[in-house]
Amino acid sequence: MNVWAHDGLLYEVDSGYSLPDDAWRYELAGISGAPGSGPYLVVIIPDATPEDGPFSPKQVEHVRTVIHDGRTPWPVLLRFVDLIEGSGDVTHGHEATSDIGTLASSNNEWQFADRRFEVNSFHIGDRGSWCYELYEVAPGTSENNYIEVQIPDASRRRVRSLPRRPIRRRSRPTGHGRCHGRSSDTSSTSSRHRATSSRTQRQPAPTP
Repeated sequence: MNVWAHDGLLYEVDSGYSLPDDAWRYELAGISGAPGSGPYLVVIIPDATPEDGPFSPKQVEHVRTVIHDGRTPWPVLLRFVDLIEGSGDVTHGHEATSDIGTLASSNNEWQFADRRFEVNSFHIGDRGSWCYELYEVAPGTSENNYIEVQIPDASRRRVRSLPRRPIRRRSRPTGHGRCHGRSSDTSSTSSRHRATSSRTQRQPAPTP
């Protein structure tokens, strides 16, 4: 477990093997605000051999991310991504497997397997920011799953001006109000509370 400091705020970074998920988890949690106020991000890397031998990561198309409400400074998010990619746990094959699919994109629509996403960018006048939004289109559900990146304007006199340092990332998982706390998808055997098991052994990621 590590604690990162940025702009007067603290963030806890942890990783460990999750027995219920048969996966390795990386977690980023803000610890300066009130409990449950976020941000909280989890990256889950499934184990390719959960019943045999040490942890062996599945390829990148199987990796999934859980994002809760809260604001994450852009440099902290990039540092978290660099940590995970630098671990060797995110592996890339020659092509994605047919049951997962590859990422297809258009001007404002992305599709991955049977999941569809809309991508938008627009100016938010009352906040003085340019916003990039990724929204999952899920017919037949009332959920409102999206993430957004806000880049504050250096000047509000023009609709889109020179951006200041991109400092905030905000997400909201559902349309039922903000999530104050971690979801049910947080049960894990972390590096702090890991049960004795051969599954906690690590091995270098396979060469594609």
